[in-house]
Amino acid sequence: MKILLSAYACEPDKGSEAAVGWYWAITLPRIVDDEVWVITRNSQRFSVNV
Repeated sequence: MKILLSAYACEPDKGSEAAVGWYWAITLPRIVDDEVWVITRNSQRFSVNV
């Protein structure tokens, strides 16, 4: 299964909204043990293998 997550802001150490997006992006794959793709702003683009 692949999961698509939409996060307006997704950066560590950047405050409440960005931190929540980041938390979901790194935690969800551990919970569901599946592939997670995150849609966010281009300026916050990154690739993480958890």
